[in-house]
Amino acid sequence: MTTVQNILSIAKKYIGTTESNGGHKKIIDAYNAHKPLAVGYAVKYNDDWCDTFVSKVAIEAGAVGLIGTECGVERHIAIFKKLGIWIEDGKITPKSGDIITYNWGD
Repeated sequence: MTTVQNILSIAKKYIGTTESNGGHKKIIDAYNAHKPLAVGYAVKYNDDWCDTFVSKVAIEAGAVGLIGTECGVERHIAIFKKLGIWIEDGKITPKSGDIITYNWGD
């Protein structure tokens, strides 16, 4: 059974992971090994990997059925909306286990 604590403990294992230390490659490799790949795209080491990380944690936690997998934030938001788990309200206080996305251009 997938729990918030399980997901958070998986995510915490990656604290300190950066591109400069090469740790992000393990995340990308694990994401790319999961089939089917979202939109058939294998993430490259020089791609942005923030949403790849979210998906990799879901894969490891057995939570793919809850949030889907994606390597692109906008496409993942579309999945969240389809699943009925997207809440767009800047007044909500996030709680442990929430997935937060930012609209940097707004």
